[in-house]
Amino acid sequence: MAGSFQITKNQLPAVRNALRVTAPATMKEVATEARDEARRLAPKDTGDLVKGIKVRRIRGGWSVVSLMFYGHFHEFGTVRLPARPFMTPAGERAVAKLKRRLSKVVTEAVR
Repeated sequence: MAGSFQITKNQLPAVRNALRVTAPATMKEVATEARDEARRLAPKDTGDLVKGIKVRRIRGGWSVVSLMFYGHFHEFGTVRLPARPFMTPAGERAVAKLKRRLSKVVTEAVR
């Protein structure tokens, strides 16, 4: 099968160590890229919504948040305002990026 690999029990310590070293910085990097993507996709009426998109440290990782109370109105829409998603697409792309990057780390660790 193309793109597959096997991990044996004796390779697990190397994988664990590689992820312990690489994962925190990779997660922060991907969160920062997701913030930038969300800012690019966000409606820019006054610019406050864009400025209010931040990366925050959370337990076990990082989070991208919109600090403006009306961000969810734009993301999901209202009766009068059509949805203009910006956080969801950025988040979906970030998850895919993180999976690819950490998969590379695991692949290199088992070589």
